[in-house]
Amino acid sequence: VVSADGGGGDLRFGHPSYIEETVERTLTVQICSNMGRPYQVLGGLNHTIVLPSGETLPNTALVWAIPNSGKGTGLFAANTPVPIGYQPVYQSDATGSPDMFLLTYHLTIPRDAKEGTYSGQLRFTITIS
Repeated sequence: VVSADGGGGDLRFGHPSYIEETVERTLTVQICSNMGRPYQVLGGLNHTIVLPSGETLPNTALVWAIPNSGKGTGLFAANTPVPIGYQPVYQSDATGSPDMFLLTYHLTIPRDAKEGTYSGQLRFTITIS
């Protein structure tokens, strides 16, 4: 998992505020497999997006989409809130081919949110179908 802006696997939004428009970031997910069996990618946040002082954003503040699902199939509708815990994200083709797809994230800070640097950690896992 690599961010398009060179941030490695981190999803960095900088210091957005409610004054700005929605901030977009993209991650590339690449799966290398030689097992020849279908697989599923699951992903989500480890916890609600939070400030160091404990204030959180609503789950609707961070949404994601799969604009191009490669050989397989994206498993959720565009602009779905990123879940806490794991959610099925992508299903491979029937032969479990290696593949690559993009995940696009949009962060919108509500007007009543406290200003600061919010954080959360994305997690991904692969299961064999």
